[in-house]
Amino acid sequence: MRRTLIIVLLTVVSLTTGKLLTTPPVYATSEKIESVESYSHKQSMLVSSNRHTYVWNVKHTKVEYDLREHPTINLYATKKVSLSLNSSPAENYYYVQNYTHKIHGYVLAKLLIAGRYIKGGYYSYPTKGILLSTISYPDDTNKAGAQSAYPLNGWKTSSSLRPFARMPSIKQMITVLKFFNNNSKNHNLSIGLRWRSNPGVRIVFKTINQPHVTVRMPVLQLYAGSKEDPYWDTRANFWEASDLVKSKAIPTTNFGKESYFAVNYGLEYRFPDTSAQHSLQTYLRDMEQIKRIYSSGLGANHNLSLVDLNGWLRYVVTDDIFYIPANKPVLKDDIWYGTQDPSSPLGEKWIIQRQRTLLKSLNPTISNIYRRIFNNGFTQFQYQNGKWQQQFEVSLQDSTSPDVAVRLYTPSSPVSDLEQPYTMIPPTSEATKALLYKPTSYFEKILSNR
Repeated sequence: MRRTLIIVLLTVVSLTTGKLLTTPPVYATSEKIESVESYSHKQSMLVSSNRHTYVWNVKHTKVEYDLREHPTINLYATKKVSLSLNSSPAENYYYVQNYTHKIHGYVLAKLLIAGRYIKGGYYSYPTKGILLSTISYPDDTNKAGAQSAYPLNGWKTSSSLRPFARMPSIKQMITVLKFFNNNSKNHNLSIGLRWRSNPGVRIVFKTINQPHVTVRMPVLQLYAGSKEDPYWDTRANFWEASDLVKSKAIPTTNFGKESYFAVNYGLEYRFPDTSAQHSLQTYLRDMEQIKRIYSSGLGANHNLSLVDLNGWLRYVVTDDIFYIPANKPVLKDDIWYGTQDPSSPLGEKWIIQRQRTLLKSLNPTISNIYRRIFNNGFTQFQYQNGKWQQQFEVSLQDSTSPDVAVRLYTPSSPVSDLEQPYTMIPPTSEATKALLYKPTSYFEKILSNR
């Protein structure tokens, strides 16, 4: 009868308090301290899992709290001890206390993680490279990805990136996380910043570990993938994401339904500083269409615009944005310029229709030269024997130096012409545009001397 009564009382306590959902572990009858490591500075800790995490009194004879019921309490470890209980193998414990010292005692070390909760629903886990997250470590079903490498194309050096390798302030990070957490379906965002199926956003340090470049960079990650297989995916570095948030992602110009193409010809940048890094998206043989312009006047020289470039955030030189009618060429210095291929009707029906419209406007009696612009160069066509035929292609390429490599080749050029640049030019807007507007005779002379 007494045993039954005790079980009933324990059940009532569990249901009314909600603190101890299962019976705590067996209390120690003896303990032996094997080692002690004291901390000169208190180490901030949070629970690392959703399991029961008990705070024991100093003699390890009584459970004072179950931290599973207090997942956002910041605990401060003053020392780590190795305890042997009841002659069992020793385990590491932290002696912790909260800010008010109301909670204090020993906690099994493997159940805690270095971290800090910040009011508003934000978690920081510095030893994991997680600067700030809207998802707690116990609730993160895919904890990987924070410390893996961050691919950053193009030219850069450790010293040029250093101004952007610093840790943002807590206030800056909260501003960015709050915006993206509340705007997951905002259609003014580039597709790369909207594509996710799970709530969650975080800022982590990722390492750029490439030849002659080893820095850690704060980046924005979204909780992507499927509900069954979620993962963290890097979508932008922190600084471009921060500039987007300052604009509230409200485009100053939107080209989604316009009859004009906005095309970036030349270099693109990942930071609001053209000397930090630059690149050319050389894997595309089509123009990089700018979908939206979010803000302009950025950078030290106020000459950069933050844009949605084919679904991704990029900085471009404002003067490098070419506004070209979708179906009509533009005449400059007796050369036609456009974005459509006039030579062969390939692709989807709407592409073929645009090409037919282009050909109606492309008058060879005014000029028999047409240059089709794409993001890292152009293809020149000449009207011969009743049709537009390709003459040569100029391609801008990244190089191991700050300068831009320029390749020039014809449809019949040997492979060596495709692989070797004929010249190097400075990585400036002026240099790349000067190449675009050079006369045909300039390129024909180079080709004839090969």
